Amino acid sequence: MRDNLSIAMAVVLSSILVISGCATPPGPNVEEQAPDIPESTEVGSEAGPEIGKLAPDFTLETIDGQSVTLSDFRGKMVMLVFWVMECKECIRELSHIQAFFDEEISDSLVVLTVNVGNAMTEVEEFIDTNKYTFPVLLDLDAEVCIKYQHGAPTTFFIDANGIIREVKDETFQSRDEIESILQSLGVD
Repeated sequence: MRDNLSIAMAVVLSSILVISGCATPPGPNVEEQAPDIPESTEVGSEAGPEIGKLAPDFTLETIDGQSVTLSDFRGKMVMLVFWVMECKECIRELSHIQAFFDEEISDSLVVLTVNVGNAMTEVEEFIDTNKYTFPVLLDLDAEVCIKYQHGAPTTFFIDANGIIREVKDETFQSRDEIESILQSLGVD
């Protein structure tokens, strides 16, 4: 009985997070968010979803059934995008991410998108229909999204040492906006 109550509470919390994700109020401008962070931050830093902290590690499956672990990308900048299908702004943003992915992706940058809470078949059909080619990870129970303490849409820019350098709590309005943030972080 107690296990059923715990499971039910987790499902309700996850549902609330996913549904309210699109309602995340816009944060400050990117320039206003970035504190002064030393160029080389100790990898043993405390983990947390804030700028200057080690990005919480996770392992999720892609829509193709492959297992992906965030820490496997150490040595590269990671653009980690959380999105949900119920969020019209999230859906609109994906075309900008695809345009960036098609034109600007380099060996020093990894783009990972994380769908939060939607069924794999639904996400797979949506991705195939729209011909998106960027990696899509599935956070079916919103565990990773909860760990990152932000709703969707949110994008984390994680440096080669695994440290969060930038957080954008709203959608991108263009491919150029993504490029501008990465350039400000020293990624060409």
